[in-house]
Amino acid sequence: MEHYRSWLFSPGDVPERCLKAIQTHADQVIWDLEDGVAAARKDAARDMLAHLLAELPGPQIPWIRINDLADLADFGPHPRWVVPKMDQKRFEQLRQRTLSPRQHREWLFVIESARGLWDLAHSATPWDLAGDPVRLAFGSLDYLNDLGAHTSPEEIELLGPRTLLPWISRAWNWPSPIDTVYPYLDNEAGFILSTQRGRTMGFEGRMIIHPQQIAPANQIFSPSEAERQWAEQIIAQSALIGAVRVHGEMVDRPVLERARRILETVRKI
Repeated sequence: MEHYRSWLFSPGDVPERCLKAIQTHADQVIWDLEDGVAAARKDAARDMLAHLLAELPGPQIPWIRINDLADLADFGPHPRWVVPKMDQKRFEQLRQRTLSPRQHREWLFVIESARGLWDLAHSATPWDLAGDPVRLAFGSLDYLNDLGAHTSPEEIELLGPRTLLPWISRAWNWPSPIDTVYPYLDNEAGFILSTQRGRTMGFEGRMIIHPQQIAPANQIFSPSEAERQWAEQIIAQSALIGAVRVHGEMVDRPVLERARRILETVRKI
């Protein structure tokens, strides 16, 4: 998978917003059949999204967040799926459904419960679907409701999942995970601080609920000009001398790998 920094949700029962989302600067767009759609409108939303996909202009392929695994059968060979409330039981159900007929898909598995987090940590093998690309995401709102926990400005209540998901992603050789939504649209400073925390802890992008969050998310999850210049200096000096001191920093293998990762991220963006 490429480096995707901003993942914009759009409610599946509002076609004009779904199409408008694709025209934004979000790296990825998620058409939502789950929490973004009232229960009474979910059937209509499925029909609307199926029609939109058939008429979709341009090359961008949106993701679809399903409400139920049965939704997978309603969109033909659609290749990109967001699966909410992932745990071991749902994974087994999903694996059985996707064995046949075989087709290439991409998956975003959202962890948003204590059970999901527990199952993720204790699974002996990766949640693999016949080699399909998989990425993890964190859903904090349902997670906090499940635990009966409360939000805080410091977000200490999110420390456990934000630590575990990057660990598991690395252990299973998956791309870095995607961070949870930030629901407080009038608190731009809070969004920026929260997003910086996510990047610091190893997340690669963020799910967002409003276009105004796209620009800061893209900026935060992009290497800065200073980082790019630092990485280029590290690579250049190391190629000439080997182990070397650059601006007071001893460059050894971990530093060199970080520099390479920064430049690779720049290339992907």
